[in-house]
Amino acid sequence: MLSGLPWRDTSIMPKIAGNVDARVSAFFLIWGLHMSFPTFYVAVGGTVFFTILIYLGQSPVSLWRWVAQRITGSRMHAGITDSQIVRSMRY
Repeated sequence: MLSGLPWRDTSIMPKIAGNVDARVSAFFLIWGLHMSFPTFYVAVGGTVFFTILIYLGQSPVSLWRWVAQRITGSRMHAGITDSQIVRSMRY
């Protein structure tokens, strides 16, 4: 009964062939619109990048969060908000 629900596979990462992420198709779409060696190298580099991420068990979002955490550190600092900046700019 539950196997017929349309949302049951929404967390599965779409794959093109084998273990290649479907998001790689955007790189090859760009290469298809502007065929040159530099855009081909970008497409192949994106394929290698996403394949390595999948091999390591990471997603692009988790990699982004990891890099941001490495840059900013583990502590969250309370800073000046946008509304405080706007209020200070009023004359």
